[in-house]
Amino acid sequence: MRQIRAAGAVGDVCGRHFARDGRSVAPAFDSRIVAISSAELTPVPLRLGVATGPAKGAPIPGALRARYVNVLVMDSETASGFLRS
Repeated sequence: MRQIRAAGAVGDVCGRHFARDGRSVAPAFDSRIVAISSAELTPVPLRLGVATGPAKGAPIPGALRARYVNVLVMDSETASGFLRS
């Protein structure tokens, strides 16, 4: 996890770690995950993300830029953190 964070990871979706700009930061790690791949996930019509808490403000832009999420549910505290990030 230290290496993944050092590579710029701000969050993950289905175990796929990404940077704020949406780029994958751990492709070698991704290849060992038993979960839906990014290529399989992005064509899914409804990709719902749920985020709560101010710490989620940083990962939200990356998840949106990577197209992991196209519908987002969050509380007002998270929305404020997202708008400040």
